[in-house]
Amino acid sequence: AHLFIESKTLQGNKKEHSFNSPGVFVIENTTVEFQRGSERQTFKIPGPLMADFIFKTRYTVAKDSVVQFFFYQPISHQWRQTDFFPCTVTCGGGYQLNSAECVDIRLKRVVPDHYCHYYPENVKPKPKLKECSMDPCPSSDGFKEIMPY
Repeated sequence: AHLFIESKTLQGNKKEHSFNSPGVFVIENTTVEFQRGSERQTFKIPGPLMADFIFKTRYTVAKDSVVQFFFYQPISHQWRQTDFFPCTVTCGGGYQLNSAECVDIRLKRVVPDHYCHYYPENVKPKPKLKECSMDPCPSSDGFKEIMPY
């Protein structure tokens, strides 16, 4: 199939744009990257969009060809690792963990985790573990104090 784009500006101007070779093109003040592989043609438009775009296809091969469209919004939420939690003990060897929180990078604030699950490339970091309070406990009673979370 042959893919092409129809653009429509806010002023109502319409144009068709076809791509014979791979490259980076500017259409209605919007950057469009066209890639052509042996089995796939790909358009990447990082945005912002300065016009409406309609993707169209003209079949030049069997009509059972598959056309798939994937749309990703710009990433506005990302995982951020937290500081380490307090040590599990005050002496004698314990451990500390950290975690990850979802952050709205525009507003710079923590949001519910489900916002970070919208993007497949946005993988939650695994918690880290480190040793802490490795000094021996005082010999007064031989027990170490466990710190509640």
